[in-house]
Amino acid sequence: MSKPGSERGSLGVWQGVAIVFIVVAVVTGSLAAYFYYQYNTLETQVHSNQIQVDLAYGTQGHSLTWSNITVPEGTSLYQAMVDAGWKMNYTDTDPLLGYFITSINGVSQSQSSGMYWTYWVYTGGKQDCWYSGPSAANFFSLAVDRETVAWYLSAYNSTTQNDVPPPC
Repeated sequence: MSKPGSERGSLGVWQGVAIVFIVVAVVTGSLAAYFYYQYNTLETQVHSNQIQVDLAYGTQGHSLTWSNITVPEGTSLYQAMVDAGWKMNYTDTDPLLGYFITSINGVSQSQSSGMYWTYWVYTGGKQDCWYSGPSAANFFSLAVDRETVAWYLSAYNSTTQNDVPPPC
């Protein structure tokens, strides 16, 4: 026979274990709810700052090849090109000047012919609808939804000292 009160002692241990399990379950559930809320809040913030960008590349006398992608606002033009799956070569001789694109998807510039890759930002209209990119591709930040940027391989006009933009 067991001593009087010994059953009561083992019952007390199991009650303690049950209380610990309940506390752990409540704390774990609360943490899971907190992190789920934080994750959803962050995901909403990230997706609300997404912009659509229309990228194109082409050569003088040929049609442009287009890529339409969504990127976080503030993404560099170069990173957007990478995200679009483009394969580029570039020179980076001075970190202050940025990347000088020399090849896009296997189409290379030709220094001997005076043909260089330049990018142009679309402004709209039927005349003078592009302006020349203001900085290197890795420095130009995409910040406007539906921004349209075209890379154009064309001859440098030594008379006007300008690059030739894509057609409007």
